[in-house]
Amino acid sequence: MPQCQSDENGPAKPFPGVAVISSTLTLTGWTLAMDRKHPALPRLKILVAEDDLAQQELLKTFLEHLGQEVVCAANGEDAIDLFREASPDLVLMDILMPGIDGFEATSRIRDLAGDAWVPVIYLTAMQQRASVLAGLAAGGHDYLMKPIDLDVLELKLHAILNAIEVNN
Repeated sequence: MPQCQSDENGPAKPFPGVAVISSTLTLTGWTLAMDRKHPALPRLKILVAEDDLAQQELLKTFLEHLGQEVVCAANGEDAIDLFREASPDLVLMDILMPGIDGFEATSRIRDLAGDAWVPVIYLTAMQQRASVLAGLAAGGHDYLMKPIDLDVLELKLHAILNAIEVNN
C-alpha cells in the first residue's frame, strides 16, 4: 500500500517540487513561511488521502512541521485500509481519486469508526453546492478548497482539536 514519501527512520525524502529551505516550504512556485503565529497543536495522527503526490508531500511536510504524525494514502481503498490499521484522529480526504472516491471512502470510514468521532475534512476544488451536500451526507465535517491555504488548514486543526476534546 502506498505511503507518504518518507523513510521510517528519518525525515521525508526529497520529492520533486517540494522543499523545506530555512523554514520555508515551497511547492511549484508558491511559498509559505514556516514561522507559525498560532499556538502549538497537541500531537494527532492524521490520515492524508490524496492522489496528487506533490500535494500529498506538501501536506505531509507541513503537518510534520506542526508536530503531527502523518500516514498517507493515494486512493480511497488505501485510505480505508490505513484507517483500519492506523486508527487516525483526523482524516484529510481528497474527493476525486482513482477507484473509490473520497465520498465513498468517507462513508466506509464512518462505518469503521462506529461510535468513535473521527473528523473528516475534504480537500477539493469542487465548490458546487451539490458536492458540499454530498460530502456532508457521506460523513464529512468540513471542506478546505484547493489550492490549500496552509494557514487556514492549521486554524481548522485547532478548531477540530477543540471538537475532539469535547467529543471525548
